[in-house]
Amino acid sequence: MSVAVGPMDSPWSMKCHDNRNTGRSLYSTADNSGTEKWKYETDSWIETTPIIDNEGKIYYICLLIIKIINNGGKQNILGFNSDLLKCVILCAGNGNRILPYSSEQSKVMIKIHNKPLVEHVIDYWKQYTKDFIFVVGYKKEHIINHVSTLPIRAEFVEQKKLNGIADAVLQVKTYVPDRFIVALGDCLYKGKFQAHNQQLQCIGVYKTNNVTEIKLNYSIELNNDNNVCKVLEKPTHIVNNLCGMGIYLFHRRVFKYIKKTKPSTLRNEIEITDVIQNMINAGELITPAFFNGHYVNITYPEDIQKAERLFI
Repeated sequence: MSVAVGPMDSPWSMKCHDNRNTGRSLYSTADNSGTEKWKYETDSWIETTPIIDNEGKIYYICLLIIKIINNGGKQNILGFNSDLLKCVILCAGNGNRILPYSSEQSKVMIKIHNKPLVEHVIDYWKQYTKDFIFVVGYKKEHIINHVSTLPIRAEFVEQKKLNGIADAVLQVKTYVPDRFIVALGDCLYKGKFQAHNQQLQCIGVYKTNNVTEIKLNYSIELNNDNNVCKVLEKPTHIVNNLCGMGIYLFHRRVFKYIKKTKPSTLRNEIEITDVIQNMINAGELITPAFFNGHYVNITYPEDIQKAERLFI
């Protein structure tokens, strides 16, 4: 078999393959001496064939568009590739614990400073994407009518039976790209996440000395590499000051773990924390996205007043 010495068949980048479906470079290495000049280790797999511009800069695409300076020693994050990112906001719950505020409307439509909770959540995440998916259920018409007036691209998926967060995430399986944000529609936050932009899968984490807050949410434990090694829903024993938030960045692989996870004895539903723990146990890398700022998980009537005070 003769060795090709020029460009292969495909003139353009194709995901994982050239026209021969080899998954190899477009260019032959027959004349390459094999000397390594420099190398660059990525944090994840590369979604497309790398592209080299006229100045020798190398580009590749994952969740972000990345530029590598050609000495291999520097990288520059250009920004989120919004075409590859959607934000899923969960709004289906009936809000029984916040009655009477949820008797006539969805909890996410409760107003904080004259703006529904769900709109506050949208305002935060629209800096990263204009594509949103809303999982709706209880009093869905109020949510759909309001969100449809906002300057975003919105899709709506109904969770017909309220089986918890993990089941709500499962409803968007056919609507999301490889990676997507999941945000609870009844959590407010004002601040910034300290997370490097190449994180593939992560969960929001904030530090608090309020043990009650952790017990009402979920606890986080990190290993020596500062990756998440343990998550526990509604913990009774607190080992540190790390509290899990209702914010997640998932890869589509999460769906297979949701299907494999059994309902918990706690609420007889598939807990998203059990799903995450199963992912960790199977070798999935889950990293913390630390948050600096104010965060309120609006669960009880007194949380409304707390949010009003913090989010002025």
